[in-house]
Amino acid sequence: MIKIPQTRIIQTLPSNLFLPSDFFTQNWPSIQQFLDLLFLKTPETPLPFINFQALYSKIEQICRNHQEKELFSTLSAYLDQFLTETLEKIDKSNDFLEKTSQFWSAIIINNIPILSGVFRYFESVFLKPVLRLKTFENFLYSRFSLIMIKVPGFQEKVIENTLELIQKERTSQPFSFEILINSWQLIQKVSQELYQSFEPKFLERSQLFFRKEAEKWMTEVFDVQGYVRFVDLKFSMEAEKAKFFRETGTEAALGKVLETELIEKYIEKVLDISGLTILIEKQDIESLEKIYWQMSRINKLEILRKSWSTTLKDITRGLLNSSKDTTLIESLLNLRKDAILIVKEGFQSHRGLRSSVDSAISTALDSNPNKTAELASKEFDLKLRKRGKTPAMMFSDDTTKKELDDLFEIFRYISAKDMFEEFYTRRLVKRLLFGGVCSHELELHILEKLKQGIFESFTNKIH
Repeated sequence: MIKIPQTRIIQTLPSNLFLPSDFFTQNWPSIQQFLDLLFLKTPETPLPFINFQALYSKIEQICRNHQEKELFSTLSAYLDQFLTETLEKIDKSNDFLEKTSQFWSAIIINNIPILSGVFRYFESVFLKPVLRLKTFENFLYSRFSLIMIKVPGFQEKVIENTLELIQKERTSQPFSFEILINSWQLIQKVSQELYQSFEPKFLERSQLFFRKEAEKWMTEVFDVQGYVRFVDLKFSMEAEKAKFFRETGTEAALGKVLETELIEKYIEKVLDISGLTILIEKQDIESLEKIYWQMSRINKLEILRKSWSTTLKDITRGLLNSSKDTTLIESLLNLRKDAILIVKEGFQSHRGLRSSVDSAISTALDSNPNKTAELASKEFDLKLRKRGKTPAMMFSDDTTKKELDDLFEIFRYISAKDMFEEFYTRRLVKRLLFGGVCSHELELHILEKLKQGIFESFTNKIH
């Protein structure tokens, strides 16, 4: 048998038909070019067309080829060099915080959505499971934080300049709101360490500022109306900063600073009888409402209740001593009505403050019970007598009944009920004997009210 020699056929294929073994080396130049376009362009320059899907695919190829560590180290080195060069330039500039703000806003914040989209696969297979970074954004912030620490004094300058800007905002000096917003965000987001360095200085400066602001009010003639509105304004202004706090603990700490420096230290001033008297006489419900809110914040409503009661007693005694006999009961009725309205609209219908109205007026009237009893019976008599001979000159029964019902609210405070009984009986007899009765229906209405009320023993004697 003849053996036929076997010929080995070798086919050579073009190299571009084989998949590369080093995806990182092949794809990194395109990624770097993309990063250069993104980071090195000026804010005014529009971003040229970029095939984001192609970039995403290149990064996916790198990761699927198990070269994500190379991508991470090279990307970190690129970012570190870029951030170092940029922060060093900013550090030497005269408008430090403005440049920092512009860089943070235009280059970091604005580009995060683009970077997060392109590196989404890298994020899911390496940043999250391996480095425990939640997002690509956190990775970028971690590099930013590292470089801030490496540039000497940069972090401290950010904190100090931001505190100065807050001081301008608090004192109504000209300042850039945009720069302040960007500075807040930078301090909040870059790293926990940066925020922990900032927070105690922020609270310390806040305490000093509000202490001085309050002391200015105390060196002048104290105006309780102006002061409580000033305190309310400061709380409102500081509440705007709450959305920038990294932790709710800062908001609570700042609130405590405000409460201590603006409210707790000056409780006696705010709740002084003379000041509260002015607010009650003016029916300044808005200011009284602010006082109630401020006392609620520091859990001092019991102190407010005592001051409120003392003030009402003082006003009532003043009416007893200064009012004419013809106007005393009307003044007492107006005081009670005004006080109840204040409790309802200014003190949120607080039970303790409402009950203090009755107890305070009653206690004050006890200082001269006979006078109150006599004038009360006289006021009843005036309401129940004929007002004129023609219908046009007479009050309607319904109107008079309403006035009499209002009077009963004051008469409940009278402790000298025996004196009231004597005065009322005399005047009742005169009305009945001399034809001074305005309406028998009203007379019966009063007797029914007396039966139902605290004067039941007295009405039994009349019958």
